[in-house]
Amino acid sequence: MNGLFLNKNSNTNMIKLSQNSYLIMHKIILAFFFLIFTATYSKEVYVAKDGSNNNIGSKEKPFATIQYAVHKLNSGDICYIKKGTYHESVTIPNSGTHEAPISIKAYDDDLVILYGLEPINSKWTRIKKNIYKTTLEKNLSIEQVFNNNKMFFEARWPNLRFNDIWNRKKWANAETKSFEGTLYHHKLRTLNLHWTHTQAMLNVAHQFKTWSRPILQFDEMNSSFTYHFNYRLTTINPKPWNDDKFYLFGDLNLLDQDNEWYYDRTTGHFFIYSQKNPINQKLNIQYKNINYGLFATNLQNIVIEGINFFGCTFGFLNCDYLHLKNCKLLFPTYNRLLTDTYPIGERTKLITTQITGNNNKITQLGLAYTNTTGISIQGKNNLIENSIIHDVNWVGSLNYGGILLWDKKNENNGNNTIQNCTIYNTGNTAIYFRGKYNLIENNHIFNVGLACKDFSAIHTVNPSCEGSIIKGNHIHDSTEKAIRGDYQSRHLTILNNIIWNCNEGIITKGDYHNVSYNTIIGDQKHGVLLIPTKKELSKWWATTPPLNHQNSHSFYSHNLLGSIRFRKEPINDTGKIFGNKIINNKQLKELRQLLPKTNSQLKHSSLIHFYTKNNLSPPAKVNLNSKVGANWLFTCQEFPQ
Repeated sequence: MNGLFLNKNSNTNMIKLSQNSYLIMHKIILAFFFLIFTATYSKEVYVAKDGSNNNIGSKEKPFATIQYAVHKLNSGDICYIKKGTYHESVTIPNSGTHEAPISIKAYDDDLVILYGLEPINSKWTRIKKNIYKTTLEKNLSIEQVFNNNKMFFEARWPNLRFNDIWNRKKWANAETKSFEGTLYHHKLRTLNLHWTHTQAMLNVAHQFKTWSRPILQFDEMNSSFTYHFNYRLTTINPKPWNDDKFYLFGDLNLLDQDNEWYYDRTTGHFFIYSQKNPINQKLNIQYKNINYGLFATNLQNIVIEGINFFGCTFGFLNCDYLHLKNCKLLFPTYNRLLTDTYPIGERTKLITTQITGNNNKITQLGLAYTNTTGISIQGKNNLIENSIIHDVNWVGSLNYGGILLWDKKNENNGNNTIQNCTIYNTGNTAIYFRGKYNLIENNHIFNVGLACKDFSAIHTVNPSCEGSIIKGNHIHDSTEKAIRGDYQSRHLTILNNIIWNCNEGIITKGDYHNVSYNTIIGDQKHGVLLIPTKKELSKWWATTPPLNHQNSHSFYSHNLLGSIRFRKEPINDTGKIFGNKIINNKQLKELRQLLPKTNSQLKHSSLIHFYTKNNLSPPAKVNLNSKVGANWLFTCQEFPQ
């Protein structure tokens, strides 16, 4: 009975309860009216090519520039950009909120292009056959030149045309006596160069990294030049220096082919080699003078939709809860000099399509044609999906992947995702990631590593990759490895990937890996799973002590493949390597008939029929409903030609 009655403290408790309820209700009402206020007072502003910044920014009276419009934006506001090409470098000043983000969108699916090129309108003078000169300002930073939106190359040797960017024969080969810091080639003495400003692009030593270096001294008698390598290699011997690749640029005497250019910063003189006379035929010569068409730092809750970029890119630094969708970029970046491997303090920062921060989302991004990185993403809980990236990293350096996914230095970041992307035609790796608990899933990757040696289509390294999953990817037509957990990798899960027409399949250095249910189509040499077991090397940059024995705790199970090879002693523990099936010659022939003849998708249904027919199920679990790669086409035809 006493339970039905209040004790002497009950009135006090009831008063406290009423006060708490009032405070909670008060907060709910304030939040409700905040949402009503935001919804009611958020505004729309418009930008159009025929607008004016003296207008009010309405649909009928739009602003003229995007920069002027975005300065008017606050939480919940939307900037609609009407059809047109805008030569602007736009910096976004304000953040939105989670409930009311700031949005910058193309209006009604209009074609909106942020354009980074400046036309050259000064007078041309013919100085010799097919070579024309004009005078610009001194000390301009000219790194990329176009004619009617078609790229010219800076004068170089050996010559290069745009259709040959993946032709390795367009690089010169170092000759026998070459070694670190000195390069020999018998044709150097015939080039008649000044050499004082000449640069060398060097794909040297291990040939999975590339550098530019100024030429220090030319030796005409020996037809050689010296350069300051200025990079600490891990392990190397003299032999690899004999087959290095390089080209020269930065000298007027290299201007000898149609669609080449040269700029002298000290005089302002700008030269082109053209079989078309710019004086009479009105060539539209343009140079890149905007790096970032869209830029922001330290912002949150921004939506960018339907904005395209030609000759410029976007950069979002320390930004969170950003959403980019349906944006396309052509020639987004070009870096003439590659000095990012110099010692700290001597480096120049590269221009990169980049997002740093957390909880950002990129969907349906199309990006093509850059000599370095496709896109770099750094932070945690970021997502890039249903995107297409191709023809990037012409110089072939591991530093410049199709997609670079990084954690922030000295932080345990990760949980980033790359899924349903299509990446092809890259100079080195398609995906290079670091950081814990990343997911690399259902991507379609092919024709990679076109400008280097010793690479993999998907690459990671160091214990920082712990807990990451590489799952359900289709990887094919690669001249090296498909998937690599490189030096000191730890705790990788590599699952359900399908690999064909690659030189080698999968390699996992380090320990604590799970490699299961993958299909590696190939013979004993090419359809291989490589398992290193020897002691890890000691490297100067490593912070983790090397293992005495690799892969003592790794598992390799239920893979369908051409062979398993060990680097040193085999692992005989059947509790660690089990259920794997080796493809015989008859099965390999049948599998190859199932492969697509072009770069189209492999049909899962055909593969599952093969497994069942050959009594190979459950190896290589394949989900019939899983979608691999992007589900749209990036043709670039809507951009200016």
